[in-house]
Amino acid sequence: MTTDPFLKRVIGLLELEALASDDPAVENFLGSCEPVSWGRVFGGQVLSQALSAVSRTVDPARSIHSLHSYFLRSGRPELPIHYEVRHLLDGGTVSSRSLVASQSDKPIFHMTCSFQSEISGYEHHDKIPDVPRWDELPSEYELEKEALREKSRHWDSMLELRSAIELRLVNYYNPEQPTKSDPDRRVWMRAKGVLGNDRSVHEAVLAYATDLSFCSTALQPHGVS
Repeated sequence: MTTDPFLKRVIGLLELEALASDDPAVENFLGSCEPVSWGRVFGGQVLSQALSAVSRTVDPARSIHSLHSYFLRSGRPELPIHYEVRHLLDGGTVSSRSLVASQSDKPIFHMTCSFQSEISGYEHHDKIPDVPRWDELPSEYELEKEALREKSRHWDSMLELRSAIELRLVNYYNPEQPTKSDPDRRVWMRAKGVLGNDRSVHEAVLAYATDLSFCSTALQPHGVS
């Protein structure tokens, strides 16, 4: 596994504590939170822990096929998060689950998802865009450290969150000099280290990474960061 301290912290967050349940159709887990300076839990952390929780209730031969998630309330980083997973279906090739994440008995996140066995079928994908290669682009983490080096330590936690995943943007969007542009980004990304052979860990870390540039991309047409 990785020796990168920030990626190790992210992987450590996926090690949820299993809790007892009186209902055979429900499984419960408890997760800790990353320390952050802006007063609410990072959404990517909740999503990755939720996916890790539901993955533990499904046949390991089945991988995540689709998920839909809703952030209901801001999470508090000083509190643990309770993940309640409900079994909806275990069919011949598909398993379906719902999950509610709560703090202090109040739901903060809801997710429905399906898992599927590896089966053959029609496949297609978009053509890879014509963009610079990974090694021809600078690291976004280093660019943002330079752009924000004179700013408050409020940014330190966010930069640490981003440092577990190396992002290289074809078009860098400087948070200190935002300009209006289309809500579109082309990004190379990879974990900063070896994740091992557990597919569910790879999937959960990818879920974590999806929240690193989602909101900032949506804000680009408005010229704010």
